[in-house]
Amino acid sequence: MNLESIPGTFTIPYRQTKVKVETKCSTYKCFVVHLPDADHEIFMSKDNLGSSHWNEAFKGETALARELGKLIEAC
Repeated sequence: MNLESIPGTFTIPYRQTKVKVETKCSTYKCFVVHLPDADHEIFMSKDNLGSSHWNEAFKGETALARELGKLIEAC
């Protein structure tokens, strides 16, 4: 997916099902992913060297955020 032209709502494949993703803020690449167990807010950040990292709101960089972020990028 071109993260510069993000739709307001879309789906991603996650563990053999499709889950709804809502764009919370396209400028800051912030999304709400509606997983069966709970909603997760994730966002992309860049470090001093320009590397992108996926973070979960209030938790920082997590394995779940990385996994969901990669799925969003792959759309």
